[in-house]
Amino acid sequence: SEELMDFIEQTFPVSAVRSDRFVAGMSMGGYGAYKLALACPEKFCAVAGVAGSYHAEYRYQGKVTTVSTLCEALYGDPPRITPEIHDLFTMMENLKKSGKQIPAMYTCCGTEDRRYQDSVDLKQAADRLGIPLLFEQGPGKHDSVFFGQYLPRFLAWMQLEGKPVEG
Repeated sequence: SEELMDFIEQTFPVSAVRSDRFVAGMSMGGYGAYKLALACPEKFCAVAGVAGSYHAEYRYQGKVTTVSTLCEALYGDPPRITPEIHDLFTMMENLKKSGKQIPAMYTCCGTEDRRYQDSVDLKQAADRLGIPLLFEQGPGKHDSVFFGQYLPRFLAWMQLEGKPVEG
């Protein structure tokens, strides 16, 4: 959260103002985008995930088989998930309780995508906490076809509606 932002600001002509910043990712990058935005809400006005892999615990429970070495790098061997640091659902709840400004949130997923339930779970958790989260869904799998269809949609959302929400 520190080195990446410093690198981006030193390398590209970007704003360092929160209201000008958003973060987004696809698949596991959706998890990373949400983790960054929830851990550093003072830096981002909005966050989006496309077909995000939002359940950190799935990575060490064997439910995500393509990232075993990455799981070790992220969580150790044996893996140890610290909810306050790694679990988006806990992070969202803690941020809501803190009263800090919460980034505007968006997620989308294809209904045939293996990560579809993750997006449903994220939306339901946000609803329970009273945090607005736009969830769009439609026919599609975990592929570049679906990603390509929804990329313009979430970029438009961020430009037009990505406004911060009070905690």
